[in-house]
Amino acid sequence: MRKSNRSWFMCCAISFSLNAVAAEEEQSRYRNDPLDQGGEACANATPINSLPFCDTGTTVGYVDNYASTCAPGLHAPDVVYTMFVASTRTVTFSLCGSAYNTALTVWRHCPSSGGTLVCCSNDICGDDACCAVTLTPGAPYYIVVDGGSTADMSGDYFFNVLDGADVCPNTPCPPDFCAYDSIDTEPNNSCLDPSGIASCGDTLCGFMEPNSNDFHYFVIGGNGWSNVTIDVFGNDTPGWYPYDRGLNPRVEIQSCSQVYAADSDGGVGNDARIENYCLAAGVYLLHVSAEPQSNSGPYLIAISCEPCTTACTYSNLDYEPANSDCNNPMVAIECGDTLCGALIALDTLDYYRLDITGAGLQTLTIDIFGNDTPGYFPFGQGLDPKITLLATPCFNSIAVDFDGGVGEDARLIADSLTAGTYHLVVESAFNTPGGPYVMAIDCRDATCNYPNLDIEPNGTCNGGGGGTIILGDTVCGNQELGSNDYYFFEVPGPTCKLVSIDAFGDDTPGFYPFGLGMNSALTLYALTPGCAPLASDQNSGIGEDARLDSICLEPGRYRLLVTAEPQGVSSGPYVVATSYTLCACATCDYPNGDIEANNNSCANYGGGSITCGDTVCGLITADTGPDHLNFTVLGFECKLVTIDAFGDDTPGFYPFGQGLNSHLILYDDTTCVPIIQDDNDGVGSDARVQVCLDPGTYRLRVSNGTSGTTGPWIIATSCSPCVLPPCPEPDSVVIVYPAQNGFGNPFQDIELQWPPVPGAIDYQIYGTDDNNDPLIVTPANFLGSATGTHFVHENIVSLSDAVWIYQVVTVCFDGDPCAPAPPAARKPEMNPVSPPLTR
Repeated sequence: MRKSNRSWFMCCAISFSLNAVAAEEEQSRYRNDPLDQGGEACANATPINSLPFCDTGTTVGYVDNYASTCAPGLHAPDVVYTMFVASTRTVTFSLCGSAYNTALTVWRHCPSSGGTLVCCSNDICGDDACCAVTLTPGAPYYIVVDGGSTADMSGDYFFNVLDGADVCPNTPCPPDFCAYDSIDTEPNNSCLDPSGIASCGDTLCGFMEPNSNDFHYFVIGGNGWSNVTIDVFGNDTPGWYPYDRGLNPRVEIQSCSQVYAADSDGGVGNDARIENYCLAAGVYLLHVSAEPQSNSGPYLIAISCEPCTTACTYSNLDYEPANSDCNNPMVAIECGDTLCGALIALDTLDYYRLDITGAGLQTLTIDIFGNDTPGYFPFGQGLDPKITLLATPCFNSIAVDFDGGVGEDARLIADSLTAGTYHLVVESAFNTPGGPYVMAIDCRDATCNYPNLDIEPNGTCNGGGGGTIILGDTVCGNQELGSNDYYFFEVPGPTCKLVSIDAFGDDTPGFYPFGLGMNSALTLYALTPGCAPLASDQNSGIGEDARLDSICLEPGRYRLLVTAEPQGVSSGPYVVATSYTLCACATCDYPNGDIEANNNSCANYGGGSITCGDTVCGLITADTGPDHLNFTVLGFECKLVTIDAFGDDTPGFYPFGQGLNSHLILYDDTTCVPIIQDDNDGVGSDARVQVCLDPGTYRLRVSNGTSGTTGPWIIATSCSPCVLPPCPEPDSVVIVYPAQNGFGNPFQDIELQWPPVPGAIDYQIYGTDDNNDPLIVTPANFLGSATGTHFVHENIVSLSDAVWIYQVVTVCFDGDPCAPAPPAARKPEMNPVSPPLTR
């Protein structure tokens, strides 16, 4: 905690240049020290070094050195101040609020040295003086505080000097210290460890360190409710310490989990004030902080409390039992009424008859102020309300609300109502206790309050008609039956925007033209000759209204279509509302490898070139067709090459969600014979090829295959040493009995058959009838080998109960991995039968 320190104040925004002698005098003085005093004459005049300036002094005991031309012949005692401006400024000098009848003169140069009179004032604010003067650089000014009525008129004065000419202040100078008790005992920067107790009627001191918080207990005594006003005087409230040297404050009334009321600038200037907030008796936290957080300095808290309003000041139209049944004659109310009511028990309802008059459509707003709206009776003691608007008969509900207002209070908005009789029912929400309420009813013409940019003719995308909607606009339009409305849609730069567009038509409550508009649909197009569609929607908004949501767009112009769904059936007015947040521009950060226009053929090639490790961008449009690139494998050894084509389906890679559904083909460079191709081995439906290649040049084709899609793509390549993969075992081994390919008795032989393994050059067969030994592949269990895909175990079936277990081991090609492996033998036709004693 810090109570007093002369070094923390911030320099004022307005500064003046003084001569060297005046500057030395200023160093020995505290700014705005009320013990300062005007000097006897120009030679020892008190300097004004910065604004705002405030001083308290006296002319008692001084002599009359300079005449006052607006109070001639009086010869009252006077004192002198001086200032020198660095640039032209308008400054107000005020003696308002002084203890005697004052006069004031302002001179350019000292009056006894031929100075020019700039201003003379007497009796401007009561019997005191005030001058607003434009000062120019180049010479000193002298301000003479004088008497204004008799020759011996002298006394104590308040002298305020402010930048500008808006007001003549009459406040005394604030002291240089806080005259009240301090409750700011550090550490108290958390709601878990507050310091000191503040109560209604207290005025207390504090000091805010940079980037800190001060928490204090705030206690409201008694059993009722109090209207609380809390001022935090910091830098901006004249007459209160620490004016012009204190904190730029923010204040909150809160608990550790909830903020009840807050303010940062509701007082004078940027000082904070929470005003007339009704709170129940109890213990709260008072949180003082800085705006911005790095600001620091002293502050003063002043708290006042008065009882909250306990009675409704409007007419009570809650006539029981006349409004307890919807079908009985009810109390009639109309637009513009504010009335009182109360629900005494949980199971009671209050019905009212609402008459809406007039020729046009109306937007109806009904507020039910209950327990949660500060400043309105019965805040803190009323109903938790629910309001329902009913058509005739009573069971047809039009709109309902229970929490659309402040807190849990109700606010119902019904748009586009015709003149007629409606019914309202007020009840308690969620079986909460009853209590008093205030109902306020407002009706306004249901018209579009935004600009109409539906400039006909605007029925085609390439036609150029229609107004321009700039992102952030809300505009009106009207759809004729069977027509289209196109607009130019502009996204300002320089950054990309995450755009949302709503078309409010028939189905969005609270927005004109709810209930009478069209069933809307939206399509956003690129502004290209082909008007390529970017996004469309028919019903992602409320009801059947349209909403294009969260589309990241680059700065530029687009084309927006608003139409009816279904077209030719729906029509009427609509409102288009646009909004956005920022997003990262979806652009390719790699070099462009798509060299048009000679890269659409393998044979006639003139496109870009890539090698292992490269990543490049490209684009396929309806006009350009497939793209071909040279792909070179460098070095002297075979490489395992992996090529990805990132298009529409790889998250984390541009152009996810907007790119091509890719297809890859890798060709021999000389013959243009395909080596490998793919359209979906990557993520989603993106393409990936992987193959061992000798050093050399190949041709890579990127296309949409048969998908018909267009859009951007990214090709990423990588290479690593090409090592043959481990040799796999056959997928399955089938036992055929009787044997089909043996030379002996087929009923004494067992034949094994299996599918071919790519790259296999030999198969080794192992078997055992020792069922207790799990290890089959041992030299002792080797039965033989085969280059084909079958093996006959001869003369093994007998009358014994032996059970044989077999395993086939593949021996693969071990030569150059880039050379073609020998094909595996074709397996014979099988007619498998398992003998009873063999497995």
